[in-house]
Amino acid sequence: MIKEKTFLRDIIITKLLKAEECREYLASIIAAVLKIEKNYVMENLRLLDTEVSQNIHNKDQEVDVIAENNEMIINIEINTVNTRQSRIKNNTYIAQLILRQTAPGKIYNIKPIVQINVDCFDVYMKNEFIYHSVMME
Repeated sequence: MIKEKTFLRDIIITKLLKAEECREYLASIIAAVLKIEKNYVMENLRLLDTEVSQNIHNKDQEVDVIAENNEMIINIEINTVNTRQSRIKNNTYIAQLILRQTAPGKIYNIKPIVQINVDCFDVYMKNEFIYHSVMME
């Protein structure tokens, strides 16, 4: 029962963030986290297809919300449970978003990926509201 409620909550939040009526709220989240002007986000944000991989061997490859502007791709993930599996899944999404920008024989021109995890828990248990982390090469 708890798993079903968690899944349902994830679906509802995702639907709200994708809705045109909530675009300003989505822009507010992105602007606050990335510390950029909300108007810039509103004017340049394009929502993308949430299916990040066509590879049938990849499990759960549909992100919650994905958008882009001319400079970056922004993935928003709603995490309701703090598990190792969730962290692996989130990292897999980043890898898929990089791969989605490549093609055989083409020069890599890859936009940076920004993943915003909206967690229903304090992932690092430091009593912070927003954490910033960076994947290193």
